[in-house]
Amino acid sequence: MNAIQLTEQQQEKKELLAQISEKHLEWKEKRQLNSRWDGSLTITTIVLTLFTAILGTDGISINENAKNALIAILSGSVIAIQSVGNAFPVKQRAGGYRAIESQAWSLKSRVGFLQADAEISENLPKIQEQFYELVSKSAELEI
Repeated sequence: MNAIQLTEQQQEKKELLAQISEKHLEWKEKRQLNSRWDGSLTITTIVLTLFTAILGTDGISINENAKNALIAILSGSVIAIQSVGNAFPVKQRAGGYRAIESQAWSLKSRVGFLQADAEISENLPKIQEQFYELVSKSAELEI
């Protein structure tokens, strides 16, 4: 066998590392997306609440009916945003993906440290099982 050919164990290691890397990138992107949504919803809620508070002060001189309508619209918007946050728990998803992402990083490191074919044969199935558990956990985050 020449040096360029990989043993079966080395090929399995390479394939698992590629699968973990692909999923790791996917989970990182999902964490970032959910984090951005969480930040956006939080900032929007804060800004709308501040505008509502400002409109509710006595020193604001606009038509009383317009003022009440704006307060109602802004308050309703804050409630709607909070309902969206409860229906789509982006903060919890971001945290879940953060945990999964770090576990995937650990698995990538463990696979990378495997060198000898015997070592790969002994440890790769365990790492593969842990990887499939992470895939399952990530699917649960989307429910």
